[in-house]
Amino acid sequence: MANSNDHMRVILGCMTFGPEGGGARVKTNEDATEIINAFRKHGHTALDTARIYTDGNTEKMMGDLDLQGLTVDTKCFPLQLGGLEPSKVKHSLQLSLDALKTDKVHVFYLHAPDYATPIQETLKAVDELYREGKFEVFGLSNYPAWIVAQIYYLCKSNGYVVPTVYQGMYNAFTRHIESELFACLDDLGIKFHAYNPLCGGVLTGAYTFDASVEEGSRFDPDAKQGARYRERYWKKEYFEAVTLLRQVAEPHGLNLVQVAFDWLQFHSKMRADRGDGIIIGASSLKHTVQNLDALENGKPLPKDVLDAVERCWELTRESSPSYFRTKDQMMGPR
Repeated sequence: MANSNDHMRVILGCMTFGPEGGGARVKTNEDATEIINAFRKHGHTALDTARIYTDGNTEKMMGDLDLQGLTVDTKCFPLQLGGLEPSKVKHSLQLSLDALKTDKVHVFYLHAPDYATPIQETLKAVDELYREGKFEVFGLSNYPAWIVAQIYYLCKSNGYVVPTVYQGMYNAFTRHIESELFACLDDLGIKFHAYNPLCGGVLTGAYTFDASVEEGSRFDPDAKQGARYRERYWKKEYFEAVTLLRQVAEPHGLNLVQVAFDWLQFHSKMRADRGDGIIIGASSLKHTVQNLDALENGKPLPKDVLDAVERCWELTRESSPSYFRTKDQMMGPR
């Protein structure tokens, strides 16, 4: 049954912006400007980045672009245990501000848990940055629901800025987030922004399991980022689900990108009235415009297509990645 959502907020993910290497696909200021201008023309204003993206070069490129009238969100990732110590959080945000050539960002996220630093120390530092005017909204990403609740109430009890937005991995084939996080966000009044709505591209149907991929692309096994994305989505169950969904969607004149965005907007646990949003990637101008058009033209899915999405989730459920970063993941190699 379709929910009552209007169209979701749309955020442009800029992870692919940067120079040659490091996973960048949008490698010149001119190409980045074309993508951002198309995004503006569709009436959207929010850009998303992180200090870790292309080793800081994403933010550096963005700092050289005309972003007037747009908002920028960024994140601090703990690169090692202790990575969210107060001094490191403050240093990370200052590096971001310097690279972006701005005095403040809109949302400042803690990008993943740091299981070594007492969370109250981190939250105190975040609040100090907020009171210095260096960001407007506090966000969390890749945290388990129980730590989200802990953080929220620690902030409340100490008079700190509370988190009001959560950024998480969510798509039609990756749904472990539904079992606990959304109930937590509803209770605390926290918005949700979905990243990887197309499974990094697997859900577009552009790839096959045994095919080789372009060097430097999202799924390049020889690149650090590519190896992470292959671990996340390059699984036989995901490709079986793509085949199943395509067979049901095509007779309706629906491509997989349209189905993926329609499911998120009209059938998922997301809610436009809560302020939820979808983060779209930007590998090229063509794909960005296609994604924007699909989001604008979306409508509830036919019943047999929706039933097929549920069968796909049964296929991918066991191999689907966790929505949060575990302690073992944060201690292991990246």
